[in-house]
Amino acid sequence: MALAAEIDIDQFRPHSPNTFFGFDDDGVPFEVEFVESEVPAGIIDGVNLNFTIAKLPLGGSFKLYRNLRLREGVDFTRTGQDIVMGLPPESTDVFVADYRAAV
Repeated sequence: MALAAEIDIDQFRPHSPNTFFGFDDDGVPFEVEFVESEVPAGIIDGVNLNFTIAKLPLGGSFKLYRNLRLREGVDFTRTGQDIVMGLPPESTDVFVADYRAAV
């Protein structure tokens, strides 16, 4: 089959162990990074409501955890990379995000 000989497999090798290749709706390949346990930027002090994540999540991949509990949009909103909490995290809270992002 000629098609296999025409593909340069090196172009589909992930750049790190946390990445893989996917395809968009037009069949164009793109690299996706698994971002796990990212602590959003912002002061966790019981007062601050505004936080930011490093990259833009793909689709519905964003998950926010507070004290190891998945929040599922219960007490926050996310617009792009910005997160606004309904109630501020306390200084003792463990606050992390998981998502997929284009590389």
